[in-house]
Amino acid sequence: MASQVSSKIEINKQFCKELEDICNQCLGLTAEATMTELDNMDIIPKLSGDLESIYTEPNLDNVDQGEAFIESSGPYARKIYYNSTDMNISQAKNKNAQDHYYQPFIDGNKASFVEDTFKTFLNKQLK
Repeated sequence: MASQVSSKIEINKQFCKELEDICNQCLGLTAEATMTELDNMDIIPKLSGDLESIYTEPNLDNVDQGEAFIESSGPYARKIYYNSTDMNISQAKNKNAQDHYYQPFIDGNKASFVEDTFKTFLNKQLK
């Protein structure tokens, strides 16, 4: 004996938009928290401090489209990050300075930082 089931689903578009806005806000907060963590780790090579304080910052230009990232601009940043084999990276001002300073967030001891931080912000917003 075959039975037939029927259902009607209504999507609350306003709620979906509000949830998307909350997620984008949490994304921006996560990028800023990641930058703060990067600063606190004393991992960015530092001579004058420009790379750390001026040229490395969260880019939130497209956060409303769900995109945020930390960028280090300028040729000096690229040289240190990608071509540091011929450089002696000083640890005089940042004790943990290294060439691939984003690596801990990619596959190192901070690999879950971004996801965990985003979840924390999202949980706070949704309560």
